Amino acid sequence: MSRVRRAPFSRSVFVNCPYDDEYLPLLQALVFTVHACGFEARLAMLEVGPQHLRLDALVDLVKACQFGIHDLSRVQWTGGDRLPRFNMPFELGLAYGALRFGARRCRGMRLLVLEAEAYRHQKTLSDIAGLDGKVHGNMEEKLIGCVRDFLAAHIDPRPVGPTRVRSLYDQFRTELPSLATRKGLTLDELTPLNRFADWYALATAWLRQQASGASGS
Repeated sequence: MSRVRRAPFSRSVFVNCPYDDEYLPLLQALVFTVHACGFEARLAMLEVGPQHLRLDALVDLVKACQFGIHDLSRVQWTGGDRLPRFNMPFELGLAYGALRFGARRCRGMRLLVLEAEAYRHQKTLSDIAGLDGKVHGNMEEKLIGCVRDFLAAHIDPRPVGPTRVRSLYDQFRTELPSLATRKGLTLDELTPLNRFADWYALATAWLRQQASGASGS
């Protein structure tokens, strides 16, 4: 079986975010932006294997990416028996540990911390003061700008601007029903979180086609 070709360390982005239906629109906008800027988004939900190997595989995934995007917007108590989600700050800790104590290339890692509300992470994880932090307000448009600007600050030439990324994203969503049909899928089948891998494949293939067309024009 052939191995999946991965982007190099310098173009790989570890995405650490909530995996739930409510966050899914933001996850899609985030991943689309990463790829529209010329990087590869790598997610534990798509790559990490059996549960007993999960932590080791997660560590390997973190170390394979020069960039990390960590959304802490679900570290909150919602009342009742629902406890805060601690996976995100734990994975941020893994990434910071790799940056400070990992192999030489890991010392060049760059991290972006995202939140839904300004200053909220100072109450939930005050130790990260000083890390690059941005607020998306649970809005796709703001999230696209946060991610694009973070990646643009570390590459040359800089990628397309956030307005262009949003335009591409709108175009992709308009074409998504026909793209799905060609693959034997319906739009409803792409909606659940457990079908995210199908959405990811369509989005990344569409962006590669757009880039190919632009370079050939």
